[in-house]
Amino acid sequence: MLIKDSITEGYGGDYSHVYSKATSLAREAIANIRTVAAFGAPKDRISIQFASALNKPNNQALLRDHISGLGYGIFQLLAFCSYADGLWYASVLIKKKESNVGNIMKSFMVFIITSLAIAETLALIPDIVKGSQTLRSVFGILQRRIPIAPNDHNPKMITDIKGDSLELLASRQ
Repeated sequence: MLIKDSITEGYGGDYSHVYSKATSLAREAIANIRTVAAFGAPKDRISIQFASALNKPNNQALLRDHISGLGYGIFQLLAFCSYADGLWYASVLIKKKESNVGNIMKSFMVFIITSLAIAETLALIPDIVKGSQTLRSVFGILQRRIPIAPNDHNPKMITDIKGDSLELLASRQ
């Protein structure tokens, strides 16, 4: 035991322990220098750098949000204009005595509920596309040909397994 300790410590003692302690001290000193430099810097400079780093993504987000808000507003305008147009035409039919209020309200409610169902379905299109892509990869795995026949009564014994092409896909998430 004494011989092993003297060999691992060498002539200068436990050099690895001293080296790791010196490295941690140097790391801490560098971190402290960065902290002092950050607090010693003018406050406006840090906030200006922070704001300028976020300027481009902020402008892109504002543009994207304005475009989507404008599109949403236009679609709402079209929907309510079509409701108003339908009610106006219903009033014309009632005035000409070609229909009654009960039938028109039934038709109007069917029209509103159908339009809402279509709008909700259209909102789900991105999820439907993602689901179909996922199903394609799942069925690709299920339908692949495996080298081992499931009904083989004389299976080949595998003695040498290499993990050269092993890829863990779950760690990418």
